[in-house]
Amino acid sequence: MGDADESYDFSETDRFVKKFQEGFELVTGCRLPRGGGKILPGAMPFTHRWFGNPLFSRMAHHMFAAPIHDVYCGLRGFTREQYDSLASNDHEADAHVRRQVEDRTAACDK
Repeated sequence: MGDADESYDFSETDRFVKKFQEGFELVTGCRLPRGGGKILPGAMPFTHRWFGNPLFSRMAHHMFAAPIHDVYCGLRGFTREQYDSLASNDHEADAHVRRQVEDRTAACDK
């Protein structure tokens, strides 16, 4: 699943498939260089790129010991079971994803 704003490189999905083959149920990407990603031109406003996203991502990483570098990345993959378990409300789905990361049943970034 990915945002349709042309800010993600879908040719990288083979990395997601490898994580699923390793047994992960949820995989999320990362656009920030710190997590091995690349921010495409025009994909993120200056303040979000250099302040907001890195700040909130570091906070989530430290507060929950979550292996994640880009909490706002819209590129995610799910197993069928995970997809079926997600609530239809976007905010509830995001909360569910974060709980999965905290529980270490998800692979993040690289």
